[in-house]
Amino acid sequence: MLALIIGVIVQNVLRFYFPFYIEKRLKKLRYTPRVSPKTGKPMKLLSEEEEDVYLDEGMQAEEDIFSVDYDVWVDEETGYTKIEKYSGHLHALQCSECNYQTLKVVKEEIIKSPTITEDGELMKYFKCSYCGHKARKTFHIAKLKEPTPETSTSDSTSASA
Repeated sequence: MLALIIGVIVQNVLRFYFPFYIEKRLKKLRYTPRVSPKTGKPMKLLSEEEEDVYLDEGMQAEEDIFSVDYDVWVDEETGYTKIEKYSGHLHALQCSECNYQTLKVVKEEIIKSPTITEDGELMKYFKCSYCGHKARKTFHIAKLKEPTPETSTSDSTSASA
């Protein structure tokens, strides 16, 4: 019984505390001042408004749709800049035309519904929010599972009751 209690405690610590701990450490590392290679002094992290001057339009588009977040560090003495790229909290694919992560799904359409014997097909339509490039891609949908005898008998008994 004691081993079970210890196991549950360890499982909960790993499930809840450890990811929080790792995220806290990563955030601390992300915002630790960078050292300028030219002067050896700490660099300044720019705010979201200030960093737009150093980012091109595509990078700003990535930030606008929250697929990527950029941090810009500047050495105020020499003007040396360092741009770091981090994953954002929304998902977007990389556009084949402009190479920015701004390609998002705008529509999904089932071309062929799956059956018990055959796979189905799904068509996804994408549009780049930066350059306007449109693309589409077909995905396979897995076959439907056959109902098991237990489910079909329980369904018929509940229907007759």
